[in-house]
This record gives sequence, C-alpha cells and structure tokens, in this order.
Amino acid sequence: MESPPTYQQPMGERPTYVSLLDEGTASYDQTTSSSNTTWHDVTDHQPSIAWLITVPLVVGSITIVTVIGNALVMVAYNKDKRIHGRVASLLILNLAISDFIIGLVVLSINLAWITWNEWLGGEFWLLGEVFCKLWLVIDNTASMLSVFTIILISLDRYWLLTKKMHYQSFQTRKRVLVTISLLGLAVLYR
Repeated sequence: MESPPTYQQPMGERPTYVSLLDEGTASYDQTTSSSNTTWHDVTDHQPSIAWLITVPLVVGSITIVTVIGNALVMVAYNKDKRIHGRVASLLILNLAISDFIIGLVVLSINLAWITWNEWLGGEFWLLGEVFCKLWLVIDNTASMLSVFTIILISLDRYWLLTKKMHYQSFQTRKRVLVTISLLGLAVLYR
C-alpha cells in the first residue's frame, strides 16, 4: 500500500507535514506536537485586504484593456479600407478575435474564480460542471489559436523579408484564409 502524499513547509520554518487521508481529514505532525485535525483547519487562512484589492484590480484592468483593445482592432479592420485591403491584416484580425475571446470569457471568469476562492477560503467552482468544462475548452482553444496565429504572423513577416517582390504573388488572401481555417480545424480537433 502506498503512503499518502505529504506536504512540507518551506525552509526557514519549523518542519510541518500534512498527509491527505480519506474522508477529508488531514494528519498534522510537527516536531514538538502531533494532532489529528480536519482539512479545513489545516488550510484555513484569511487573505489580506491588500490582496483582495490589488489582485482583482490588476487582473480586472488587464481584462478590460484586453477586451477594449482587441475590440478596437476589429473595428479598425472593418472601418479602414487600407487595413482591410492588406492580406497580412487577416492574421492580425484572427489574433484580435482569439485574444478578445480570451479577455471576455477566460480572464473575466478567471477573475471571478480567483476572487471567490479567496473570499470563501478554499477551492470552489460556483458555476457548475458543464460551465467549468466549457470554460476550459474555450480557454485552451482560444489560447492555442492565439499562440499559433502569432507564429503565422512571424512566418508572414519572414516571407515578406525573404520573398521581397514576390511576396504579393506568394501570400494571397485565399492562402491566408485557408491557412487560418486549417489552423482553426487543427486546434479544434487536437
């Protein structure tokens, strides 16, 4: 039989070991004393007021900037014909859409989750199993699309520099749309 997992405090403090046992209890052993206490007692902590103000403020600001900034990129693509006419702008639009989804769905729900967990003092998901799975799928899919789109933008810039005068005949609107479509399918079916 395997021994249960243990947790050791960082160096500089007296050694404390917590073994996770069945039925939500934990065994607490310190060099000078031993006791058996519930898991809630071992993990009970109060977040600082500074944390409860700073972290939601920073993450909330990042979320707002992400959503508004990418929305402005999408509006600019649709309004400005010069931007709309450039083939490489399709890649920028694709990146803006995936980052917009990350900001709107992933970061906002993550902000709420972090805040709930600190206020409630544990690991809680209040939105149900289906929404949890949906949130994770959206998070992974949009993040992968964003990363791979950045790679495609880098390749596009490389081709612009190496192909010079032949770039316009090489990188067509149709080729970019097919590439973006294949990227989307690859990420969805991975």
